[in-house]
Amino acid sequence: MESRPRRFRVRLALAGALAIALGAAACSNSNSSSSSSASSGSTQSSGTTSSVANISAASLATAKSVAAQIAQQPEDLELGPNPPPITKPIPKGKRIAFLTCASPGCVVIADTFEQAAQKLGWTVQLQTVEATPNAVQVAFDTAVRQAPDAVAVVAVPTEDAPSQLAQLKKMNIPVVVAQSPDVKSGPIIVVLYNHVSANRIGKDSADYLLANGCSAGTTLYVQVAGFQVLVYMISAFQTEYTTLAPAAKIQDLNIAATDEATAPPQIVSAVRANPNIDCIYISSDPMGSGLPEALKAAGITKPVKIFTSAGGQPLIPARSASIAAGAKIGSAAP
Repeated sequence: MESRPRRFRVRLALAGALAIALGAAACSNSNSSSSSSASSGSTQSSGTTSSVANISAASLATAKSVAAQIAQQPEDLELGPNPPPITKPIPKGKRIAFLTCASPGCVVIADTFEQAAQKLGWTVQLQTVEATPNAVQVAFDTAVRQAPDAVAVVAVPTEDAPSQLAQLKKMNIPVVVAQSPDVKSGPIIVVLYNHVSANRIGKDSADYLLANGCSAGTTLYVQVAGFQVLVYMISAFQTEYTTLAPAAKIQDLNIAATDEATAPPQIVSAVRANPNIDCIYISSDPMGSGLPEALKAAGITKPVKIFTSAGGQPLIPARSASIAAGAKIGSAAP
């Protein structure tokens, strides 16, 4: 059974392929950071407030209302609010330069994108890029030399390659970006996961956790350092959380992008150091792989609820993932 976190990344990849397909079909007849710390509120919320829950009845009702909306599964996939229909045949034989990070999540997206491209009759020229300005510029230089039909970018900062983007624009080569706060400009025809969607995910996730009893203790927010789009997410999460439950506590934990796959020991250490932690929110779901087992092996027996932005235990349903993709996404039921 495929997990919802993996499906989120699969959908990002498919949405990216669809975005390029839209552009390719339209053109075929013409020319065939680290996060800021989350603060802990100390002021008691107004209204009737439970001393146990640290949240007023009215605020809890608001959170539950949002959580109920999130739980409703959209039935279709849309690229943006008004996706243009594909009215022309999708051309075969296209070459896509695919620039991606090396994290486990990026690997899933890259693998799925290649599968989708294969079904379209396209080839993918994959580059795994380190998160340094020089490495980004070298990767984009390579993409320019390859002169592909389109460029797809996942978790690689396009702001580090302005001259290369200008060259791609002159060459009429479209660029599709996932997981970036960049605004659409130049050759970038769509950003699938930007600051707007990150803000929405952060807010919705805060509501979901509060609706599921996370205001009583401390919520550990586990953040991947170095991704600006995730800074937007934690900021929105923090704002919503402390607005609805000012007395609730949030503790943040920064994990280096290169340590995503080995994050559980660091998370376990944080939970050991603070016995009040009863909820864990993971902003990038690969960090949660094996975490329940690691907590159990460490002798942590108190119930600790684990959430991720795209699924988890308990699950934040697929609508949060659809927000990240900038799209309405079909049912993710097993």
